[in-house]
Amino acid sequence: MEVHHHPHVDSDSHRKKNFKEYFLEFLMIFLAVTLGFFAENIRENISDRGTEHADLNSLIKNLTEDSVNIESALQSYQANGMEIDSLMELIKSGEYKNNQQTLYRMAYQTRGSKVFPYTNTTFQQMENSGSLRLIRNDEIRNY
Repeated sequence: MEVHHHPHVDSDSHRKKNFKEYFLEFLMIFLAVTLGFFAENIRENISDRGTEHADLNSLIKNLTEDSVNIESALQSYQANGMEIDSLMELIKSGEYKNNQQTLYRMAYQTRGSKVFPYTNTTFQQMENSGSLRLIRNDEIRNY
């Protein structure tokens, strides 16, 4: 087995460094740490923008689904309203006494209306994860 001895102080590998060399080493380490910090911030910013974009696309999809559901619920409410009007007219005129099947059918058809199922899963996820802070547009975030 080979034994390694420390070189003597007077050899070239342990010569005294002057102030310039220490300053140059400090400067290089400082620049490396600073550039690493900036690179990490840029990477995090790119990641945040990607998350913001994905969340907003998902939110738009949820709002589109809600719009379709609102339209369907409105049509159901309007149709139900017309059935209720016809039922009330039947009752007011007194014709329900002669036509009880029609009365029961109309009463059955107006027994309830469609419930509007809204979707807020994306918003809840953004709120719980704290990713609402990633939305840069104040109008969107505060609305």
